Amino acid sequence: MTPQPMSSAPDRRFASWIIGIALGVPALAAWWLILAGNEGGSWTLAGLMTGSTAIGVWAARRSTKAGLFLAVATVGLLLLWPEMALRMAGFRADGAGVVQFGYPRPEVMVRLRRDPDLFWTLPPGGVRNREGFRGKDWILPRPQKWFRVALFGDSCVYQPSYTQKLRVRLGAGLDEFAKIDVVNLGVPGYSTYQGKILVERWADALDPQVAVIQYGWNDHWLAYGAPDEEKAARRLNPGWSAELIDGSRFIQWAIAKTATASKPLDRARVPLDHFRRNLNEIGDHLEALGITVVAVTPPTAHPRLGVPQYLIDDGFVTSAAQALEWHEQYCGALREIASERGWLLVDLAMRVEEQRDVGSLFILDGIHFSNKGLEWVADAIAATISDAFSSH
Repeated sequence: MTPQPMSSAPDRRFASWIIGIALGVPALAAWWLILAGNEGGSWTLAGLMTGSTAIGVWAARRSTKAGLFLAVATVGLLLLWPEMALRMAGFRADGAGVVQFGYPRPEVMVRLRRDPDLFWTLPPGGVRNREGFRGKDWILPRPQKWFRVALFGDSCVYQPSYTQKLRVRLGAGLDEFAKIDVVNLGVPGYSTYQGKILVERWADALDPQVAVIQYGWNDHWLAYGAPDEEKAARRLNPGWSAELIDGSRFIQWAIAKTATASKPLDRARVPLDHFRRNLNEIGDHLEALGITVVAVTPPTAHPRLGVPQYLIDDGFVTSAAQALEWHEQYCGALREIASERGWLLVDLAMRVEEQRDVGSLFILDGIHFSNKGLEWVADAIAATISDAFSSH
């Protein structure tokens, strides 16, 4: 049997240099992330990469199969370099293939901050404070002579000028207070599941006299994969695939680039019984703190102007009839709970039926408000709050 020729010393040196570059550069990047205090830094990853580099260089110098180490180096270039580049760039997706919604889609989720309980939050900066909510940083604790209103809701509450318009109108009716302070905790895409968590996190610290609860749209959009509550349970007990995705920026990036929206379930993100339970738990927490609850039913132009086709095409609802039926059911549930618990109710979903030019209150989707619509909403909420507190 003819012996196989051994690799020459130059071949082994070449292989060790390639291994050193392919594995060593990402290892150096891993240590730089740690020293820089970057969120992408990982002691475990840096240690493993450093150890792998040292072992790889040592083995390449002594091996008779330099080609094997060139293959390892190629894998390192294809996987480790992109991984570290994404970490250095600050990329992070919220396990886009594990957690999916009608909104935000995977490509949007990439730009959001991940949160183990809320799924996502908005990054600070620009129009958002350091906590990621619209507006200036909050003054905590609340000054004694301030009248504070906390807004909890979805993208309709997050809209520009919502806070300012409500503050101005409240100032006209509650002039006995030193300052009217309206803090906006509205986040696009949030349902009452996330609203319940926000109330538990912030209501006590913010200490508002009034909490406005304005959810509904995202609750009755169709669920992807599982309703919100079940998704949260999966995140608390993730499988190996979810842990792998969560640990790799490269896999997250690949999923975000290739993922397409899967078909929605025939269930809502927050089924109606969960919606009722979430509202009651929100009420329990706020009432225990002595905070007055104002419930707002979300109005829409859909019954008069029709349901936009894109809501059906993009998988938010199965049909226009379902959109109308479910929206009324959720508004009805909110009315019932507000009545049972003695909340102040601003029934915009009912009041909008009295408006002649409904279209002028909304943008084209019939959900989000125009400037005129925001003024109408602010007037209605401010009047309700002022009536309740102006005599105090």
